[in-house]
Amino acid sequence: MPPSADSEDPRSALSPADIVEALKALNHATDSRPRVVVLRRKSGTLISVGRIETGFRLRGIAIWANPAGVTLLDAQGKYQPEHGPSEGYGLTGSSAVVLDLLSELGRNYLARLEEVDTELAGLEQKPLEASPNDILRLKRWVAMIRAEVGRALAAIAELEGEFLSQSLPGLARCLGPTTEELLRLRELASGTQTSLTDLLLLKQADQSNRLAAMANELGQVSNRIAELANVSNIRMLGLSYVMLILAVVSTIILFPNTAATILGMPSAATVPGLVVVIVLVTTAVIPLLWFISQRWIRELFRSMARYEARVGEGMKGLQEHVKGPADIAHPGESPGRPPRSP
Repeated sequence: MPPSADSEDPRSALSPADIVEALKALNHATDSRPRVVVLRRKSGTLISVGRIETGFRLRGIAIWANPAGVTLLDAQGKYQPEHGPSEGYGLTGSSAVVLDLLSELGRNYLARLEEVDTELAGLEQKPLEASPNDILRLKRWVAMIRAEVGRALAAIAELEGEFLSQSLPGLARCLGPTTEELLRLRELASGTQTSLTDLLLLKQADQSNRLAAMANELGQVSNRIAELANVSNIRMLGLSYVMLILAVVSTIILFPNTAATILGMPSAATVPGLVVVIVLVTTAVIPLLWFISQRWIRELFRSMARYEARVGEGMKGLQEHVKGPADIAHPGESPGRPPRSP
């Protein structure tokens, strides 16, 4: 639980040593950064901003203001910014320190944005080879920069108000150029975000085109499989036709062959030759006439030309009939190349 106001150390509330003590003085949780830029309590006002270090690690910085004065704090203690434009404006004391801090933050955000732009320029040279993870990482970095710029602008708006103007004399009139610089940085970050989004959409479009090409290839393979299946069906139709013709012919020949076998036995040696001829002719002609009289047999013979045409179509679709022996490649060789030497 956050400490209550009754348990606060009055000395730490007036002059905290770091951000943690300042948050405790405001009865705020110390394990996370405040979501709001400005925290205002009776014990003081805390304005939280951030500096983006190398590797895009965020370093929290706070402007602590209370009746005892204005102090800059971070996690290690009091923060001292680099010298900035405060000397040119003739500011001193806390006003100079706060102005130098805001100017330093603007330079820091600009440097980090230039890092992103440099890496983005490298990705744009070969956009189709860019990794989506790299693009998303840059988008997160730019989002971090924009968020910190927004916090800095909110801090400036609070510093320009009447509440802190008495604690920071002369600061409000010097914040115009810094505000314009931060607004320009926000526009630049928005443009960089748009470029990253366009690059990501281009990458997604390229991947979609590749998937479409793969789908087309799969469709071609499927069509080829269907074509081969059709050819196989036509070949089976031709084989069925041939087997049917052979079955009909075998059935017709069966009767005279059976009669000839019986008459050729030794026990039938006394049968006159004329009787043998009559029996053989009868057993050959009657089955033939019976088969010819059947309607389905007549339809079969009338459809012979159509069956042969279908068989021919199936044979044309076979690779071994389309290409000559010289065009059929051996395994590991491409068509049209000279055969391997033995």
